[in-house]
Amino acid sequence: MVVKRNTASWHSLRRVTSGVLLAGLLATVSAPAADSYYRTNVNPALLYWQLMPSLPKDPEYLKWVDSYPTAPLDARYKEFVQGWDFNFAILRRAAAVTQACDWGIDSADGPETRLPHLPQVKSMAKAGAFRARYFLSQGKEDEAVQDLVAVTALARRLGNESILISALVQYAMESMVADAIAENFYAFSPEGLRRLVTAMDAIPLEGSISQCIGKGERSFVVWYTRKIEAIQRAHSGHEAAALAAIRELFAETVSAAKDYTVADQFIAAGGGTSEGVLKLIRGANAWYEELQAIAALPYAQFYPANQAFFAKVAASTNPFVVSLFPALEKARGKEFRMEARRAMLRAALAYRLRGAAGVEEVKDPFGTGPLGYRRFEVEKVDRGFELRTAGNFGNDFTEVCIFVEKPGAPFRSSGPKAGKAYVKP
Repeated sequence: MVVKRNTASWHSLRRVTSGVLLAGLLATVSAPAADSYYRTNVNPALLYWQLMPSLPKDPEYLKWVDSYPTAPLDARYKEFVQGWDFNFAILRRAAAVTQACDWGIDSADGPETRLPHLPQVKSMAKAGAFRARYFLSQGKEDEAVQDLVAVTALARRLGNESILISALVQYAMESMVADAIAENFYAFSPEGLRRLVTAMDAIPLEGSISQCIGKGERSFVVWYTRKIEAIQRAHSGHEAAALAAIRELFAETVSAAKDYTVADQFIAAGGGTSEGVLKLIRGANAWYEELQAIAALPYAQFYPANQAFFAKVAASTNPFVVSLFPALEKARGKEFRMEARRAMLRAALAYRLRGAAGVEEVKDPFGTGPLGYRRFEVEKVDRGFELRTAGNFGNDFTEVCIFVEKPGAPFRSSGPKAGKAYVKP
């Protein structure tokens, strides 16, 4: 007999268990984050929505945050740090909440789905890095740890929406946190770094690119099907009127500008009938199912399968497939990249605790052994060490992270410009 697990209940239990674990870890980082008089049974999205209206909007403020690696750590910098105090108090409190995060976003809205929170939450990651640099310079390591853990919790709670753009913002935010740690590595104590990385590892990863494709992206099929069926009912017996309404629908939603040329291509591909158009749209279901399965494959199997799939996309005669799928080609690579960066943080912690031998203990998720390790020099001065993965995620650069052990002129720790100096704006 096969026992079928209640998946919804299992994930709810996992979220609560992870939330309790995180709250316990936060208690070791900061007493206020886990104080008993704060509610932990509230939807954390409600807390996040509360802080958004009060986010700083002063252009000078935002310019300082964007240029934080090169900004002078003076009274003005301190003033800007304090300007975020209320927002980060809420952010830290939300990190200790044990309930699932429900943003109230419904992917059934298809291309009409609005995600007003994404630019706002992304700004919190920039601010977290900005504040961490200041706190570390003032010997307030615990403040930096709290902020970076809270930003990571916020980022990962975007993943449970199963919406692709939300997942990509999550990875961007986590990368900002990783860069902040790497570029200020020398300022962390071994114990502070251990508490930070351990607390970050305790925050659950609830979403995946595969789930985004199967839910958020596939919702476009459901949405267009529903819209066209409604048009057919409204114009029953009047095919020309139905096609005119479908033409308007495609012109408004398929391209950035209202493009009737694209709309006409859709209708022509459907044989000039509303049923033919519906058949094309429903036919995309099988494509989403196939890509969802491919996006769940491990690294070694994913890239050959992904390449073959998108070769079929390019050759497809279904304009719905040709229009919507190319944007999904590199999404899984960004997920792999973030997995590598998390491994690099663990390896950097192992290095801080046990030296170069500690790096050997952390396996490269995309190689056959540990992450690559070497010392890193700037103008013949040893400034730290570089970790690199054997993985290739579709970029034209090697994925590395440089951890700064000796302060000096700031440089980028990751990405295509890793090791290059920050340029003052």
